[in-house]
Amino acid sequence: MFIIIIMKQKIRTMFILRMICILSLLLLVCYLNKSKKTSMYSVTNDIYLDNSKIHGTGVFAGKYYNKGDVIVPSLFPHNKSKEQLYHPISKQKFQDYILNYGRYFNHCSTNYNTYIYSDDYIIFKLIATKDIPKGTEITANYDDTNKSFPFIASSKKDYSKC
Repeated sequence: MFIIIIMKQKIRTMFILRMICILSLLLLVCYLNKSKKTSMYSVTNDIYLDNSKIHGTGVFAGKYYNKGDVIVPSLFPHNKSKEQLYHPISKQKFQDYILNYGRYFNHCSTNYNTYIYSDDYIIFKLIATKDIPKGTEITANYDDTNKSFPFIASSKKDYSKC
């Protein structure tokens, strides 16, 4: 009987020590997560949404991109019918086809860092025009894009000139 009581006390002590360790680890994780900057919304490990200095919400690089890297392999992945996109389309169709976070790529007239490429007007890739450091906002020149792909709107008069 005495052995059983001692065993129960050891088990209880081990359980308490384990709980203290687990709670300590949880507190450490919470502290570390609070101290590091977190994005507003992580899209992938490579891209995230956050507050933009240009306008509202923007898309940011979650990793370093070299000039020529494909950042987004398909900007319009929801074009299931494989419709060729060139001529202007309805806003609703555009919204239906574009990536969920695609509408957050902000316009930049001079310091943009991407362009859109398509050789078939079905798959549109977003390509880095220069090296893009991690944490940098990913931008496009809407006016240049509109010249090549008229279904994508050009910038408006009140858009920032960055």
